[in-house]
Amino acid sequence: MSTAPDYDAREIAAVLRGTVLLPTRGFYRVAPGRWREEGSLGDVTEVEVQKAAREAPLLILHGDTAVFGEPRSIARGSLLLVAPPSGPAEEWYATGAPASPMATALAGSPWDSLPPLEVSSIIGTGTFEILETRRARRLERRTAAIGWERPKRTVLVPASGFWRWRFRGGAPAAAHSAFWGSIIDWLAAERADNRAASPADGAVREGQPIRWRRGSPADTVVSVALVRRGTSATDSVTLRFPSGSLFTEMPARSAGVYDITTKGGSSVLVVNASAEVLPRRPTVVEGDIGTGEALRDAPRLRGIGWIFAIVILSLCAEWTLRRRLGLR
Repeated sequence: MSTAPDYDAREIAAVLRGTVLLPTRGFYRVAPGRWREEGSLGDVTEVEVQKAAREAPLLILHGDTAVFGEPRSIARGSLLLVAPPSGPAEEWYATGAPASPMATALAGSPWDSLPPLEVSSIIGTGTFEILETRRARRLERRTAAIGWERPKRTVLVPASGFWRWRFRGGAPAAAHSAFWGSIIDWLAAERADNRAASPADGAVREGQPIRWRRGSPADTVVSVALVRRGTSATDSVTLRFPSGSLFTEMPARSAGVYDITTKGGSSVLVVNASAEVLPRRPTVVEGDIGTGEALRDAPRLRGIGWIFAIVILSLCAEWTLRRRLGLR
């Protein structure tokens, strides 16, 4: 959720979907009290946004991190706070990754090749530091990301400008994915999902069985209500998880977007069209098999006699014309 949408917010969502492969919902505040859903840019109410924030196992707040009050009081699970500077700031360069759970992923980052960031000063300290920066690569130092293990996993990033790493391409783009990917990976490892069951995959193909992940270890039989968007009919399904297993499957569903309600919260499942009915570009050219000629069988210029005759006649005509003009 971003109260000040920018390139950083967009690229974090891209890392969530592309690198960590987490099903993601995004909301942007475009004016006081007005929110849009990321992707479709459809209007959503602030009540819906607050509900999504309370139910999210991993909550990311960008911009005004206190838009709904104290962040740790509304987040059920892990929390990522991205608080960019409120005004123009000096350029700070990333110079290293101190000892932290993300240090291994950031060890090979090309610090000398990364574009600068804007970094705010942090009041207080965390359990560990993730990224350190220096002004003009000199002695003055600021921490661009810190984290806490307890009471819930939390990371604070008081900086902006990471999109420059992504836009640079090459090694800086890889450093961008390593930075946000390692943070989100660590946060997502602490599962705090109160839902009795949720789809294991955010999107599936029509015809594929749907996998479900069990939430509470005590729930082996879970009732789920599915409503396909655009219809009012509710389909009730009972999921049975084998003893000791975290996953179970249910039969395939027709294409569409399904709103799912179960004990402990709600979720969304997207069933895309079957791969067999998707239009594909033809890869086979019509024609007989084996009628093409090999390259070595193609005719050669030196084997065509009339070409040599034309060349000899051209040279003779040039010699005759030069003689008539008095040239040698």
